[in-house]
Amino acid sequence: MSLGSNKHKFTLFVDEAGDDGVKAYLNPENDQSSEWFVLGGIVSKKSDENDLVKIVNTATGKAGMPLGRDLHFARMNDKKKKIICREFSKGKFRWFSVLSHKDNVRGYRNERAAFTSGSQNYLYNFMLRILLERVTAYCKKYNDLCKVRSNYSDLRVILSDRGGVNSPSIGNYLTILWRQFNCGGTFLNKGLIDFSVFDPKSVSIRPNSELCGLQIADFVVSSVYKCLPQERQKSPKRDYLEGLLERAGVLDGPLYGTSLMPLPFDCEKSLTGEKLEVIQYFKTLAASPRLCVPTSELDRLPS
Repeated sequence: MSLGSNKHKFTLFVDEAGDDGVKAYLNPENDQSSEWFVLGGIVSKKSDENDLVKIVNTATGKAGMPLGRDLHFARMNDKKKKIICREFSKGKFRWFSVLSHKDNVRGYRNERAAFTSGSQNYLYNFMLRILLERVTAYCKKYNDLCKVRSNYSDLRVILSDRGGVNSPSIGNYLTILWRQFNCGGTFLNKGLIDFSVFDPKSVSIRPNSELCGLQIADFVVSSVYKCLPQERQKSPKRDYLEGLLERAGVLDGPLYGTSLMPLPFDCEKSLTGEKLEVIQYFKTLAASPRLCVPTSELDRLPS
């Protein structure tokens, strides 16, 4: 997949935490995969992308690390993670995430979704769809509030190359959704990708080391993932996420369901104990008043 048009207004940098393997979890006793999978990213205006480099360099320096070193959440100690999240909260971007409790999809197979996705990346592709529904709605509303005309080339998407991402599978999946969108034949009634601001061909896959936007996205999804109780993570922490809340994206309401979107949609019915408690915690989180719309006077797109 190509980067698409250089006329884009926004870039979505996407990363993941945990793994999207579902088959391995069919045998919990021998399972080494994660119980949760998080997919998310940051949306930046094209005019602010240089600011991402500056904020990463500033965060690197304040954490006492060599300038130019790639930032990887998993390789840092608690103190450095908190410093970097605090610095990233000053950046010019908004973040969105989708999180799946994989235990609730064990043994489940959606034949239509599997056919649409091809042979790989079922869960990844579906969660990317949910993420893009929210991000494209954000970009469209941003344009409307700024009285800027929307165009299918407005949003480009860059996915982190983590080894398991399959470019043809994602491209085919998004193209089929685009066709369904244009003929009114989409099947998921929870939302739609707004293809008036997004071209499926404007998706690319790049290594994290090449782009500061992907490194910031790594901290976002890892911070969400660190909140989630599971066998392989017995001491979840919320400090990192709370340090980034100021940059959460919001659409006419709370963070829950927008920048924090748990799956399945009715997950509260199936979760118990700590897992249910963390979902209830997400529901209590509130954005600052100025984040309740996608833009402010200071954030407006240049005319």
